Formats: sequence, C-alpha cells, structure tokens
Amino acid sequence: MIFLYILLGILAVAVLLLAICVIRAIAVKQTPKKLIENTDTSRAKNYAKSLSEMIKIPTVSSIGQTDFSEFEKFHSLLETLFPLVHKNLERKIIDNGLVYRWKGETNGDAVVLMSHHDVVAATGEWTHMPFGGEIKDGVIWGRGTFDTKGSVFAIFQAVEELLKNGFIPKTDLYITSGRDEETDSESQKKIVEYLTQNKVKIGLVIDEGGAATTNPMGGVKGAFAMIGVAEKGYADIKFTAKSNGGHASVQQKNTPIAKLAAFVNYMEKHDPFAKKMSPTIKEMFARMAPYSSFAIRLVFSNLWLFGGLLTKLFDKISPAGGAMVKTTYSFTTCKGSESYNVLPDTAYVTANVRFIFHQDMDESLAIFKKITDKFGLAMEVLQSNPACKVVSYKSDMFKLVENVIYDNYKDIVVSPYVMTGATDGRHYDSLCDNVLRFSPIYATSEQIDGMHSLNENIYISSLPAAVDFYKDVIKKYNER
Repeated sequence: MIFLYILLGILAVAVLLLAICVIRAIAVKQTPKKLIENTDTSRAKNYAKSLSEMIKIPTVSSIGQTDFSEFEKFHSLLETLFPLVHKNLERKIIDNGLVYRWKGETNGDAVVLMSHHDVVAATGEWTHMPFGGEIKDGVIWGRGTFDTKGSVFAIFQAVEELLKNGFIPKTDLYITSGRDEETDSESQKKIVEYLTQNKVKIGLVIDEGGAATTNPMGGVKGAFAMIGVAEKGYADIKFTAKSNGGHASVQQKNTPIAKLAAFVNYMEKHDPFAKKMSPTIKEMFARMAPYSSFAIRLVFSNLWLFGGLLTKLFDKISPAGGAMVKTTYSFTTCKGSESYNVLPDTAYVTANVRFIFHQDMDESLAIFKKITDKFGLAMEVLQSNPACKVVSYKSDMFKLVENVIYDNYKDIVVSPYVMTGATDGRHYDSLCDNVLRFSPIYATSEQIDGMHSLNENIYISSLPAAVDFYKDVIKKYNER
C-alpha cells in the first residue's frame, strides 16, 4: 500500500510538472516576426554599384602570399569610392591591412568597426561570374558579397555620409580591415600590435559574425539578429604513431596506422569533453522560445526542467548547436606510407579543435594528452589560442548594439549566441572587453551557407540598413 501511495505521489508530481511546462509554453507563444526590408530602391541601387566595383577585384588570400597587387588595387578603389574618408581620416597600411583613424574631440575610449577585405578562392561552376559583381533581379553576385566586402562597404559608406553631414565624433573611431582573415590573420595581429603600442583604449569593437536572418534554427520561425558575444578557442593538433616499418607482404599488428585507427575510433565513440549550457545559450533559447514549434517551445521555455537533458542530447539533435556547449574536435588530415607495399614507420592524423569556455585550452589539451598517452601516440600542438572573453548580453555595449538593430530592422528578435567559427575580432581581447560579432546584412540561410561555396550573393535591399546600422552605432556611442 505504501508503495502505491509513493507511486501515485510521483505520478501526481509528474503530471503537475508537465502541466506547468505546457502552461509556460502556451503563455510565451508569439507570432513570428517578419523582416521589414528597406524600400529605398534608388539608394540600394547606388550602393550596389559601389559594392560591385569592390567585388570585381579578386583579393584572394593564401598562406605564404607574396603578391599583393590585387589588394593594392582594392585600396586604391577605396580612395575613389570614399573620398571624404580619405581626406579626413588618417590611414596606415600595415602588412597590407588597413587602419583608419577618425580623430575625436576627447580622449575617451575609441570604437573600432572592422571587417576583412580578403576572400576565399572561387572554384567550381558558378551561375554568375564570381568576380563579375553582377547585379540582377535585386541581387548582387560574387565572392565576398557577404563574407565580408558587403560589411566593408557599409562601414566606409557610413563614415562617408557622416562626414558629408558634418558629424564630428567625441571619441576616436577606427576602421580596421585585414587582408588575411581567411588564412592566418597576420595583418590583423600586427594592427592590434600597432594599437597596443600607441596605447589606444577601446570601448567597443564590432566585427563580422552573426547576421540578420530568418528561421535561424530548425523549428524556430521568424526574423532574428544573432549577435556573437564570444568565440571558442582554436587548435590544430598532430597525433603521430611510430614503429619499425617493414614490407607489407609480412602482416604485422599494432602498426602506426592501426594505432591511429584505434585512437580515432575511440574518440568517435567516447567523447571526453564536458557539456554545459552557458548563460548565453540559455538566453538565446529563451529569446527563441516564443517563436518555436510547440515541442521546441515546451523545452526552450522550461530549461529549469529540460536543460540537463537538452545539453546531453544537443549534439545529437543539432551538431551546430552541440558545438555551443562543449569542446569539439574533427579529424581532418592523415598520412602514412608513401608506397602501397610498405608499412610506414611513422603515420599521423591531425584534428581541428575548438575549445569551449568552461573547458578551455589548457584543460582540453590535457585531456587529449592523457588519451594519446594511453594509445602510445605523440601529440604536437601546431597552433592554438584560448577561447575569447564572453560579453554579457546585459552589458551596456550589447544593449547599445541591440537597440541600434531594433531601430534599423524594426520587427526582429535580437539574440546573443556563441561563435563556433573564428574571426579577426579575437585578437582584440587584450584591448577591449566588448568585442561583438555582427554583420548587419540581411541574408537567408541559403545565402549564409553560400559564403564559402558557389554563387555567393546578397540582396541589394539589405545595404541601406547595413549602412544605417554603422552610422547609428557611431552616433549612439558618441551620445553616451
């Protein structure tokens, strides 16, 4: 009888909890927001003409690059397109990266607006020429339209228009643009060194990152502006196995390749890294919940109950989402023998690793080391950097950018999120506590997916709002 009472009590509590969750899910439901696009078509067309000229110059970056003639052409084009900027701002070229300073009236903390002007190579069969800058049916096509010459254009155009209207900043404004973000970011590192040496104090940095888009996640509907408030850390690691080698006609066990295969198989089946839902991710889910399908809304609006289960299963539901809650690793290259009939005396695999904040670089590398020792492998960290500082979505600078987005995009939901990719912005952690990552160019999920693949493009109607975003950031920052 006592057991029955206990069982009924548990059942009653479960029913009550479920009822609470359902009520909360119903209560938060809202109609998905629709993105209100700018209707100033003449302005958009004029902007597109300038961006088209920028797209036509193939500023492709590569490791070990020595020919910068296309970058020099691009820098000259900027002088033509934005004469007031080049008349009124100080310009320095550092390792073919750009630094502009708009001197303010006071010595207050500066604002940095940045986006890189290099692009990845354009291979494959394109519908429109990748460096043709073609404008057709309200769309501008070409490599770099979204990643990120669109943003570079919007930054320069914003400053050009402010200068034309006689605006004078209270504090310094810097525009910086690297020429190798797609490779090793050396130019932006040197720009940061220059700013550090000149003791520049910075209150806000805005780099590329999230975008204004629709339906940002499966089951979530509506228009969202996703602001990256942090980046995960980064490493490339080489794992090497050795033996005496030999002729392949004599079968051997525990060869270097077998050791590596066992290690990779173990890592695939036994993820050693802890999953944890950060305050940023919880806030992202809370802001998405009202616009989600009922099942997702039931979970997102009741993380107090389902948060632990969601964290555990997130990477199985969505690999991209799972990357926001743990350190991730992907095996990328491998090499063994040079000949088909020779057993290698040395073989290796490499992994690309992205460190999460709660289990950052040192701890994650120590976990890898412990496992590789178990498998008798040597581990070499080829390059690495820790996770970046997290900007609170409650901070004044986040709210400033958030309010500017609301002013320019009207019906849209602004949400913080964690960047799983890398940007030049990570180098500014030593100079600024407020490095935010947002590209103010509306893009569909298909356009975002196309930024490193075929037929990259953006709507020309997205350009006026992008220009106004940067203008308003500058003005609001100076009104504080």
